[in-house]
Amino acid sequence: MKNILFTGYYFDGYHGSMIHICEIADYLSKKGFSCYCASVSITDEIKEYAKTKGLNVFSASDGSLLSRTYDYVWAYHFPILGYLLHNGLKYRKIHIGSLSSFVAIERPVLFYDECALFSVVSEETKENLVKEYGVKQDKIYLLKNLLPDAYPSYHIDNKVKQSLPKKIAVISNHPPKELTELKEFLPNTEITYYGSKSDNYQPITPELISKYDVIISIGKTVQYALGMGIPVYNYDYLGGSGYITLKNIDEEEYFNFSGRSHCRKITSEEIANEILNGYEKAVQESEKLKRLAVDRYLLSKNIDNIIKLLDGKEDTKLTTDVDYKLFMAYSTAFINEVLFLHNNIKQSAENFKNLEHKNTELIKEYENYKSYFHLPKPLVLFLSCFIPKRKNRRHFRKIHTMPSKSLKIACIMCVKNEERYLPTFLKHVEKYVDSILVVDDGSTDSTVQILEQHPLVKEVCKLPVHTVKEWDENKNRRKLIELAQKHKIDWVLCCDPDERFELNFLKNIRKLIKSAHNERLCYHLHFRELWDSPMTYRCDGIWDKKEKGILFPLSQHEDHSYSSHLHIPWFSKDITIHKQIDYNIYHLKMIKKEEREKRKNLYKFLDPKNEMQSIGYDYLTDTENLKLRTIPKNKKYDVKKLPSFLIDNGS
Repeated sequence: MKNILFTGYYFDGYHGSMIHICEIADYLSKKGFSCYCASVSITDEIKEYAKTKGLNVFSASDGSLLSRTYDYVWAYHFPILGYLLHNGLKYRKIHIGSLSSFVAIERPVLFYDECALFSVVSEETKENLVKEYGVKQDKIYLLKNLLPDAYPSYHIDNKVKQSLPKKIAVISNHPPKELTELKEFLPNTEITYYGSKSDNYQPITPELISKYDVIISIGKTVQYALGMGIPVYNYDYLGGSGYITLKNIDEEEYFNFSGRSHCRKITSEEIANEILNGYEKAVQESEKLKRLAVDRYLLSKNIDNIIKLLDGKEDTKLTTDVDYKLFMAYSTAFINEVLFLHNNIKQSAENFKNLEHKNTELIKEYENYKSYFHLPKPLVLFLSCFIPKRKNRRHFRKIHTMPSKSLKIACIMCVKNEERYLPTFLKHVEKYVDSILVVDDGSTDSTVQILEQHPLVKEVCKLPVHTVKEWDENKNRRKLIELAQKHKIDWVLCCDPDERFELNFLKNIRKLIKSAHNERLCYHLHFRELWDSPMTYRCDGIWDKKEKGILFPLSQHEDHSYSSHLHIPWFSKDITIHKQIDYNIYHLKMIKKEEREKRKNLYKFLDPKNEMQSIGYDYLTDTENLKLRTIPKNKKYDVKKLPSFLIDNGS
């Protein structure tokens, strides 16, 4: 009988990493392995769940973990490994795994290549680790998200063929608004929500998803549904590409079915239309996709390969150099602090749980400290020591430790022939940003001259004059981000001259950044189309649901790759948290009827077959269900900073 020790930070909920470890343990325990896990954040409920999978979970500080020698240590969330090594962990072989390239505790340590195996969950993660952290490509083993054998072998009764789905499951711990409001646009379909923010927070099983005609989800659940021959609509808080098909599965798999392939955000109505219109084809492809999923992701086959690989490797012998000792020391300091907070603050919170006012500051503090990312000390100390590509250490330390008051904010924008809107826009933002960076896409009016005369405009990248059809939004936005990186900007505010921000948002920009400067977060605002007057905006149907991600931190190393869609997001795939905040952006170019017509005709010219926006562009001038709302006083923008032709002629 062999002993195997897993490490995993989160055993306090049905998280992807916890499920991943339990699935592997379930399989190995049935093959005769004794499976253990060292964790930091543990709840009794999840500990009992792990037991049903043959996995015994202990606090990393439990001395009994060190009483045996492990044939294999399967380490995720590396600070725990350093803590155990420091305390005398006995092992034969170490396998380090990374389930993401964008989360700090998933990053590799300096001695990854001294371990028996280093595995990653996707090609995207592999490429990022090679490019950003200098990990040797030939040292990386690809272990994709796994499909437990119970899924493809689960018997589903032959359903009566139907042209439309009757039951849909939305499986997400962070469903965006466009999914939570989906029922409104699918009145004849039963939709059930599963996840931490729903009434159905439970493990996903073959029995559960077999009831549904379509699964809407990302990540591991995609493999589950594919392996059962159930159509999967890939969409969540980052957006998504829609149905997984034989045509797009390779691209979506590359991004671990995360929605990051294009970060395409669409409305609830558009999602509903795609689900209904694409259902028949998705059903037709489901059996072929099932066979493909079994071939690629089946757990038994993949884990047997891993064990065979480990058996063929020499025992792990870690070099005890300075970096290794620092790793153990800082990891130990970190884990000790985490354990102290979890044990003591939790106990204190328990003592207060019967108080009338349950949301005490202490309980709030505990809830914050449950998250790894709310522990800045000694987090930065040890993380900055173990990035393999050492030239990136300074960059990493800067991103995570720079005091918020010193962060540089730049307004960035692409412009073309904006002389009517530009002067007042510059006055609108000049008090709230440190600099302004611009890509001019071939203006033939006085746009460039206006920009060059403003003291905050640090650089204008001037592109040659061209036709509308030669316009390349993707290329322009990449140039603009590169410009911001060149000027060592920390946070960017994405702007257009024909937009105005709510004053309260501008006044609070520094506070928003201060509260999030340790996170890879993008703030999203409500996007309001002003209509017939500078003081009213349209609010019927999809008009009330528009949003725009416009404020986020900028890494000096991240690569910004965009899709071919119109109005693609500015942020890169490195942005992992998206937060909708209750502020407005007001769009000026929809105020006048003639401007609306001009806008519709432009997009129809650029996209005549509606390939970039399935609902087309006629809605831009459609007034059939027109509803207007007056801007409330607490949501106002500076009307004095409007172009004179809008103030004089307004409606």
